[in-house]
Amino acid sequence: MLIEACHLHHTYQRQPLFQRTITRHVLNDINLQIRPGETLALVGGSGSGKSTLARLLCGLEQPSQGKVLYQQQDIAHFTPADKKAFQRDVQMVFQDSFGAADPYFTIAEIIQEPLNYLTSMDEQEKKRRIRELLKLVGLSPADEIKKPHQMSGGQLQRVCLARALAPSPSLIILDESLSGLDRLLQSQLLKYLQQIQQQTGVAYLFITHDLRLVHLFCQHVAVMHQGKIVEQQEVSGRLKFHHPAAKALQDAILPPFPVRSADHTDSHLRE
Repeated sequence: MLIEACHLHHTYQRQPLFQRTITRHVLNDINLQIRPGETLALVGGSGSGKSTLARLLCGLEQPSQGKVLYQQQDIAHFTPADKKAFQRDVQMVFQDSFGAADPYFTIAEIIQEPLNYLTSMDEQEKKRRIRELLKLVGLSPADEIKKPHQMSGGQLQRVCLARALAPSPSLIILDESLSGLDRLLQSQLLKYLQQIQQQTGVAYLFITHDLRLVHLFCQHVAVMHQGKIVEQQEVSGRLKFHHPAAKALQDAILPPFPVRSADHTDSHLRE
C-alpha cells in the first residue's frame, strides 16, 4: 500500500469572545487506501471534508485522532530525513493555479522550486529537468521566461502540474485542480495526466465533485458526506451508488446535450 488513512478524525475549534469554545467535527473515522500507480477519485459535495482529508494525507495538518501511513510508516513519527523524502514523494496541485504561483517568478523558477529544496540536482540538471517537464505537460521551451499573468488558466495549471512532477513523486493529490476549466481544457489535462501516469507510474488522488471526470480518469471512487466516507467502489461501466448523498451527486450531472421530448423531435423532423 502506498498511503493509508487509518481511523482519521479531525476537529476545528474556535472561541467567540465571551462564549464557550465551539468544536466542529470535520472528519469522522476515515479509512482510505491508495495503491501505487492507481487513480482514486474522492468525490463529495461542498463541505464534505475532501480538502481537509487531502491536507492530512500530505502532512499539512495533523489529525486529531488516527494516523496516516506512508509505505506502512506513521508520518507523525518521521525523522527530518523521512519528512523530506515524504515531501518529495507526495505532491499537491490546488484548484487556484494563479494563487499557487508566485506572480514575480518566471515559469522556470516556479517549476524549479521543489528541485531547489527537495533534490541535490546541479543547475544544469535542473535546466534539463525543467525542459523535460514542460514537454511532458504540453508546453514549449519559450514558456520558461514567461510570468504567470502571461499564461492562460489551463496553461498555468499545467505549470503547477509540472512543478508537482518535478521531484518525481509517487503520489499527486489533485484538489479540484480541473474545476473552473472548460470541458476542452479538462479533457486535455486528463490526457496529459494519463500519459504521465503511464510513463512514470505515479498515483493520483483525484478530488472532485464532477462524476463525469471520474468515469474518464479513475479506477476507484470513494464518496464523502458530512466528514465520512459513505461508499467506495470500482469504476467500471455505470456507477451504481446506494447512499443518498452519492445518488444526489449522480443526479446532479447534466446531460451532454439538451434533451428534447420525442414529440418535439418528431415534429421538427417533419418540418
